[in-house]
Amino acid sequence: MTSSLRPGSEFGIFPTPRVISQVEGLNELSADVRLATSDVLPFIRKTIRSTLSSVGVRVVANKKQFVVSINITSVDDLKLDDVPASGRDNYYELNLINNMIEIKAHSQFGALWGAQTFAQIFRTFGHGRTIPNLRIRDWSEMNWRGLFFKMSWGMDLMTPDLWGGLMDRMLRNKLNIFGFELCGTVFDPVNGKPIDILLVPASEDQTLATEIELQWYSAENDKWHQEKGLPRIFAEDLFRYIAAGAREKGLCFVPGLNLSAFSRIAAGKAEDVKSYSLDDTSFRDVIRAYCERLSDDCLQGNKVPMTLDFSAGEMKNEMGALQRGIEGSRSEFLVWFLQTVAADRFEEVVIEGESVFGTDGEGAVEFLNRLKELQLDDHLRIEWRRAEEGQSVLKNVDGNQNSLSVKGQWLAPDITVQSRSGYDSRLELIDEACRNDGESLFEGILLRGVIDSAYLDHIHYLAQLSWNPDMRENLRQEVLASVSRLYGDAADNYLQGMEQLQKAASSKTLELCFYGFGMSLEGALEEYPEAALRRLADGNTKEAIEELNESADSATQAIGLLRPLAETEKEILDDYLIKTAGSLTAEAARLEGMARCFAVLLEKSKIIKAKVSVPDEAKKEARKPLLSAIQTIETHKPSPLAPSMLAGFTPLLKFLAE
Repeated sequence: MTSSLRPGSEFGIFPTPRVISQVEGLNELSADVRLATSDVLPFIRKTIRSTLSSVGVRVVANKKQFVVSINITSVDDLKLDDVPASGRDNYYELNLINNMIEIKAHSQFGALWGAQTFAQIFRTFGHGRTIPNLRIRDWSEMNWRGLFFKMSWGMDLMTPDLWGGLMDRMLRNKLNIFGFELCGTVFDPVNGKPIDILLVPASEDQTLATEIELQWYSAENDKWHQEKGLPRIFAEDLFRYIAAGAREKGLCFVPGLNLSAFSRIAAGKAEDVKSYSLDDTSFRDVIRAYCERLSDDCLQGNKVPMTLDFSAGEMKNEMGALQRGIEGSRSEFLVWFLQTVAADRFEEVVIEGESVFGTDGEGAVEFLNRLKELQLDDHLRIEWRRAEEGQSVLKNVDGNQNSLSVKGQWLAPDITVQSRSGYDSRLELIDEACRNDGESLFEGILLRGVIDSAYLDHIHYLAQLSWNPDMRENLRQEVLASVSRLYGDAADNYLQGMEQLQKAASSKTLELCFYGFGMSLEGALEEYPEAALRRLADGNTKEAIEELNESADSATQAIGLLRPLAETEKEILDDYLIKTAGSLTAEAARLEGMARCFAVLLEKSKIIKAKVSVPDEAKKEARKPLLSAIQTIETHKPSPLAPSMLAGFTPLLKFLAE
């Protein structure tokens, strides 16, 4: 007799499966299995073996019992009447019956997800444990789901093995797109201005090479450090290995180019480029040469999707000054790019709809009809930052949302514009971006995120929402619970630590303390931290001090709960989970240090209108919590990310040393 179970956490499966049924009988889990596959591609089989190995399952020969059988079969052999067309490429069936494991799928992706589900079950229970016989049927709401890593500090120091670990984490969450921004803009925390960085060489002569510089203080060594030079990925030309690693693991690799950042670099370094305009022939020549090298050398001729980010025409930097943006006709550039560059080298081109069509869809009909006449419509995919934006534009096109003549549409919520106060737990940004009215128009979601493992819960949230959005109710709590279960007996530490960290990070008063708070306050950073202290003193100073100390107290509690997880032996916890806890500990330390520092400065400074006077004793006292925070960050923040976080303290430390 078969009984239905509410898809839940008891078997450790994530994202939550659509159908899970318990069948009479028992199934013993073994650490030794024989792997039998049919029509599974060699590199997918290799990834499946690696997946099993990661949870302690060894693939051996001549095993009669405990066979993992994986078969790629036709749609006709699977009962898919209740599965929408958009979910069939990710569909799988997993049967664990009487010590035999059978996975059936319609695609290579489905085979991967079935193997991941079995690995999750084994990770939950372990060798020799007995579980009920199970039948699982599962598929995703969205065909494409993944992360696009926008330019951020730390990417420049990431090695192929670190990227490989991140890819494995994505596969565990059944994500299938790995996006990588080749060129973009980051905020320089020392000089208070945006800088453009190119991570992948454009030519052998490295004409467009961009140097980066960071300065930070080490509490451990009691000295200042300064690094200046080319990004490591650029200098060692590591991108080709990252791209190859993604393909070998079965991920869809999507490189991206920020055209505004690229135009500023080209105009500043390439002799022939004199304009920021997309219409400029010399700029187009540089773009074409760059993409040819990218395709032929880095991607080794493999055709993949390519994203183009036009960004805003002008934008203000941290000091309120205008930063030059891209100019010229975006639609004309797209036609040229599709015809001249993409046709033979890229599978498709992905653009942000709002940056080309605006919020009212003006010009969309004419442009899309033109693409259709040129037979280019099947090479263009549109992504929207929010579902409602895409729906609004499409309704204004011709009243028929489903008539848009392009290859398809993705959602692309952006969580990279984060609070300067530290850890940003705004999972609702993902949720809001993915809410549809009526029939879904979107077949994929590409979350613009960051490489920091502290955002593991964001990855889980994305995975669940794109796999089965019906589980939206109480999703935040369920996601935190699913991550906490990975910590085993220390799950409560993670849950309680995250609760305290979110309390600390939610303080609007604390946000004003960070170098970078002036993004919305023109010229506010010309004097730091004096400008921050003036803003804090504008209201009730006593309440501001109390709020800062409350934030610090919450951060202190978070550190006490999360630090033990960060110091756990690797034999007990997955290395990625240890790094996640370490990164979260460092985030809490950053909040604690800044809150206590500014509480002291605010209490002991004389602030009269525009004049701020800070006694030397107050500076000395305020420096102590900063140094304590720096020491914790040095110990626990993953090495690629620590320098930029520490550099964020540099302006304040220099002020306190005056």
